[in-house]
Amino acid sequence: MLGTQAYALPEARFLTLPQGFLLAPPNGRSSSAATLPAIKSVPLVRLYRRRRLSGQEIGERSPARLVVVSCASTATAAAAANSEGAGKSTVTVTISVQTEVESLLTNIGIGRGLDDISDLLGKSIQVELVSSELNPASTTYTTPGSTPTERPVTHGKIFSHRILTILIDMPDQEFPIVSTLDPKVYGPPESAITKELVEQQIRGVMTVEEAIEQKKLFIVDYHDILLPYVNKVRELSGTTLYGSRALFFHNELGTLEPVAIELTRPPSSTKPQWKQAFEFTLPTFFDQATVEASVLVLSFDPVCRLRTHCCTEPYIIAANRQLSAMHPIYRLLHPHFRYTMEINALARQDLINADGIIEKCFSPLKCSIEISSAAYDKLWRFDYQALPTDLIQRGMAVEDPTAEHGLRLVIDDYPFANDGLLIWSATKEWVTDYVNHFYEDSQSVVSDSELQAWWSEVRNKGHADKKDEPWWPALDSRESLVQVLTTIIWVVSGHHAAVNFGQYPYAGYFPNRPTIARTNIPTEDDSAMHFDLFLKKPEAALLGCFPSQTQATLVMAILDVLSTHSIDEEYLGQQAEPVWQSDPVIMAAFHRFNGKGIIDERNTNRELRNRSGAGILPYELLKPFSQSGVTGKGVPTSISI
Repeated sequence: MLGTQAYALPEARFLTLPQGFLLAPPNGRSSSAATLPAIKSVPLVRLYRRRRLSGQEIGERSPARLVVVSCASTATAAAAANSEGAGKSTVTVTISVQTEVESLLTNIGIGRGLDDISDLLGKSIQVELVSSELNPASTTYTTPGSTPTERPVTHGKIFSHRILTILIDMPDQEFPIVSTLDPKVYGPPESAITKELVEQQIRGVMTVEEAIEQKKLFIVDYHDILLPYVNKVRELSGTTLYGSRALFFHNELGTLEPVAIELTRPPSSTKPQWKQAFEFTLPTFFDQATVEASVLVLSFDPVCRLRTHCCTEPYIIAANRQLSAMHPIYRLLHPHFRYTMEINALARQDLINADGIIEKCFSPLKCSIEISSAAYDKLWRFDYQALPTDLIQRGMAVEDPTAEHGLRLVIDDYPFANDGLLIWSATKEWVTDYVNHFYEDSQSVVSDSELQAWWSEVRNKGHADKKDEPWWPALDSRESLVQVLTTIIWVVSGHHAAVNFGQYPYAGYFPNRPTIARTNIPTEDDSAMHFDLFLKKPEAALLGCFPSQTQATLVMAILDVLSTHSIDEEYLGQQAEPVWQSDPVIMAAFHRFNGKGIIDERNTNRELRNRSGAGILPYELLKPFSQSGVTGKGVPTSISI
């Protein structure tokens, strides 16, 4: 939103203005400062200015096509600003903003939403320029009477924020990262993201070794999962694929800033291996290529289907086959299985079926389910589905008995973990009370034949391909039973809510998270016609990479349906099962669970920059309750959509 306060940029030799906009003189007229709406919290980029201000072009290097300002200050003030040793003399500049139509789609698709653009169009902005010099790599600026604030939002920050809504890891090896795939088949395994590149991108604030030791580097790495399918997918028309990884740096403000994206094409019968690292702080040409690279990184993510819908079916089928309807564990789990088999059957019929929506609109097309299956084989372990274990094995937390929930997060402001641990802890306490009420000791767990038959079927038939893995927990104590049940309830409630009900809010505007990339990155082959188009009309090249109108419309409609809470939705901790109401011990435990399941409001805290700010959706995915419709919040008891 636009406020009434002008920005002062102390010790700055640059002016911050909206990316991709023309700055034109306001026809010699200066508006009153009282009527000037100034930028308060909208996505901006830096434009370097020359020494002379009045009537001069100030952009030496910028993504904007033209930058012209007209000073509203007096000649004395302008002279003071241009003089050497002027200290912190300021010059007030009034400028008008008008959009450059050719660049409009790029800007609304990558840097901000439509509301910000409508706020800016036709408005004048008052800014203050100060004559003192400052290193342009500075990451903060200050408004009068305020504390340092974050550099305005660019597409890189939005990209980083979207990454925090999915599963991110810490790199578990030194640089360069080395692929585990066979180099004889897939080419040299060393990553193109080198130690030197990383240190340059983080502006030399520390070495790579120090960043790893201080847990400052994070990665989203689909390289080894996707690379074996790249050539196969590229044989299909209207799509492309790369082995991809993206690296991020946890800065002093507590947010992630993107360092680089790596795309890899394996060797084929006609071409050698190709790989390139795209940096986020290079000039405009490479910035546009980085935008396309981010599209390619985000265009396929099987997390929701893999870890929730698919892996929950064995629990349900085994429970109905092995547990009687009166068994206490069946009664505990039954509400958490509501509608899941029905929604999965519909998905097989209309969503993941041959030539269905997934195979039409997602980058791997007809290879989508095959790749999801490979991801399951490579990544899924039952013990890793427990939230604390998941966070620890991804390097996002360390065990700390003195910390809340027994974990210390590596990123303090990690909304998924912060809110999720509240739900996990409340659920575990409820399940502990429930199990301890029905099982006197560990021997009573071991001797429960129905319970043991259920767990045996889950392992040996539901996940027969992994039945011999050593990580399967044995139901040999009350504690192990509590851990297993809490994990299942977390997966079908909190985890599914976190990855499902934000789909339309985050991806309904398709440039935020396109499901398919239809063209190769232009720099892969600089002799191709596509590269020529990229140089002359980068916006048209980006449009060609985005989903088609038909694909985008279809995905938007489907995401709207998938993100919708039904009128009869049942939420976690909202209502006790009728069979429990005759048992005062169980009802007392349930009421304690109900009370602790409510997540505190954190999105009003402006210090938590991953939860609030310009262009940042408030993180409400794990707030337990919601009204019906698309709300971006609410944790249903089961996977019901």
